[in-house]
Amino acid sequence: MLLSLSSTFSRYFRSFGPRMPIKVGYPLVTLLLCLGDPRVFVSNFGPHMEQLYKLLKDKNHRFMALDCLHRVRRFYLSVHGDSQPPNRVWDYLDSVTRQLLTFLRMGMLTQDVQHDKLIEFCVTIA
Repeated sequence: MLLSLSSTFSRYFRSFGPRMPIKVGYPLVTLLLCLGDPRVFVSNFGPHMEQLYKLLKDKNHRFMALDCLHRVRRFYLSVHGDSQPPNRVWDYLDSVTRQLLTFLRMGMLTQDVQHDKLIEFCVTIA
Protein backbone atom coordinates (compact mmCIF):
# COMPACT_ATOMS: atom_id res chain seq x y z
CA MET A 1 0.00 0.00 0.00
CA LEU A 2 2.79 2.44 0.89
CA LEU A 3 4.55 1.67 -2.39
CA SER A 4 1.34 2.52 -4.21
CA LEU A 5 0.97 5.68 -2.15
CA SER A 6 4.58 6.62 -2.86
CA SER A 7 4.19 6.17 -6.61
CA THR A 8 0.90 8.09 -6.56
CA PHE A 9 2.54 10.96 -4.71
CA SER A 10 5.49 10.86 -7.10
CA ARG A 11 3.16 11.35 -10.09
CA TYR A 12 1.30 14.08 -8.20
CA PHE A 13 4.56 15.82 -7.29
CA ARG A 14 5.76 15.78 -10.92
CA SER A 15 2.44 17.13 -12.19
CA PHE A 16 2.88 20.30 -10.12
CA GLY A 17 6.44 20.82 -11.26
CA PRO A 18 8.07 23.89 -9.74
CA ARG A 19 4.80 25.12 -8.23
CA MET A 20 4.75 22.33 -5.64
CA PRO A 21 5.56 23.83 -2.26
CA ILE A 22 9.05 22.56 -1.50
CA LYS A 23 8.71 22.95 2.26
CA VAL A 24 5.79 20.50 2.17
CA GLY A 25 6.79 18.24 -0.70
CA TYR A 26 10.27 17.16 0.31
CA PRO A 27 9.43 16.26 3.93
CA LEU A 28 6.49 14.25 2.61
CA VAL A 29 8.64 12.48 0.01
CA THR A 30 11.22 11.77 2.72
CA LEU A 31 8.57 10.27 4.97
CA LEU A 32 7.07 8.16 2.17
CA LEU A 33 10.51 6.97 1.16
CA CYS A 34 11.27 5.85 4.71
CA LEU A 35 7.89 4.15 5.20
CA GLY A 36 7.72 2.53 1.79
CA ASP A 37 9.14 -0.66 0.38
CA PRO A 38 12.79 -1.24 1.43
CA ARG A 39 13.88 -1.86 -2.17
CA VAL A 40 12.36 1.46 -3.22
CA PHE A 41 14.17 3.18 -0.36
CA VAL A 42 17.57 1.72 -1.25
CA SER A 43 17.20 2.50 -4.94
CA ASN A 44 16.02 6.10 -4.36
CA PHE A 45 18.13 6.98 -1.34
CA GLY A 46 21.08 8.39 -3.31
CA PRO A 47 19.06 10.51 -5.76
CA HIS A 48 16.91 11.86 -2.92
CA MET A 49 20.05 12.86 -1.01
CA GLU A 50 21.37 14.67 -4.10
CA GLN A 51 18.15 16.67 -4.37
CA LEU A 52 18.39 17.61 -0.70
CA TYR A 53 22.02 18.71 -1.17
CA LYS A 54 20.83 21.08 -3.89
CA LEU A 55 18.21 22.53 -1.55
CA LEU A 56 20.91 23.30 1.03
CA LYS A 57 22.12 26.08 -1.28
CA ASP A 58 18.85 27.98 -0.91
CA LYS A 59 18.69 29.85 2.39
CA ASN A 60 14.88 29.64 2.42
CA HIS A 61 14.92 25.83 2.32
CA ARG A 62 18.15 25.11 4.17
CA PHE A 63 16.68 24.05 7.53
CA MET A 64 14.03 21.87 5.86
CA ALA A 65 16.75 20.20 3.76
CA LEU A 66 18.90 19.62 6.86
CA ASP A 67 15.94 18.11 8.67
CA CYS A 68 15.10 15.80 5.74
CA LEU A 69 18.77 14.80 5.36
CA HIS A 70 18.94 13.95 9.04
CA ARG A 71 15.74 11.91 8.96
CA VAL A 72 16.67 9.91 5.87
CA ARG A 73 20.25 9.38 7.07
CA ARG A 74 19.11 8.20 10.52
CA PHE A 75 16.59 5.83 8.92
CA TYR A 76 19.20 4.47 6.52
CA LEU A 77 21.69 3.80 9.31
CA SER A 78 19.19 2.25 11.70
CA VAL A 79 17.24 0.10 9.23
CA HIS A 80 19.50 -0.58 6.25
CA GLY A 81 22.99 0.06 7.59
CA ASP A 82 23.64 -3.53 8.68
CA SER A 83 22.35 -5.08 5.46
CA GLN A 84 24.34 -2.83 3.09
CA PRO A 85 28.00 -3.37 2.16
CA PRO A 86 30.20 -1.48 4.65
CA ASN A 87 31.93 0.50 1.90
CA ARG A 88 28.56 1.80 0.65
CA VAL A 89 27.56 2.92 4.15
CA TRP A 90 30.91 4.68 4.59
CA ASP A 91 30.56 6.32 1.16
CA TYR A 92 27.16 7.76 2.13
CA LEU A 93 28.49 8.93 5.50
CA ASP A 94 31.48 10.53 3.80
CA SER A 95 29.24 12.20 1.24
CA VAL A 96 26.92 13.83 3.75
CA THR A 97 29.78 14.82 6.05
CA ARG A 98 31.71 16.38 3.18
CA GLN A 99 28.65 18.30 1.98
CA LEU A 100 27.78 19.62 5.43
CA LEU A 101 31.35 20.64 6.24
CA THR A 102 31.59 22.44 2.90
CA PHE A 103 28.43 24.41 3.64
CA LEU A 104 29.67 25.16 7.16
CA ARG A 105 33.05 26.34 5.86
CA MET A 106 31.36 28.58 3.26
CA GLY A 107 29.41 30.23 6.07
CA MET A 108 26.03 29.03 4.82
CA LEU A 109 24.95 27.42 8.08
CA THR A 110 24.76 30.43 10.35
CA GLN A 111 21.63 30.00 12.45
CA ASP A 112 21.66 28.32 15.85
CA VAL A 113 18.99 25.82 14.78
CA GLN A 114 21.20 24.82 11.85
CA HIS A 115 24.13 24.28 14.22
CA ASP A 116 21.87 22.21 16.46
CA LYS A 117 20.93 20.07 13.46
CA LEU A 118 24.64 19.55 12.68
CA ILE A 119 25.15 18.34 16.25
CA GLU A 120 22.27 15.88 15.75
CA PHE A 121 24.02 14.62 12.59
CA CYS A 122 27.23 14.04 14.54
CA VAL A 123 25.38 12.17 17.29
CA THR A 124 23.55 10.02 14.71
CA ILE A 125 26.76 9.13 12.90
CA ALA A 126 28.60 8.38 16.15
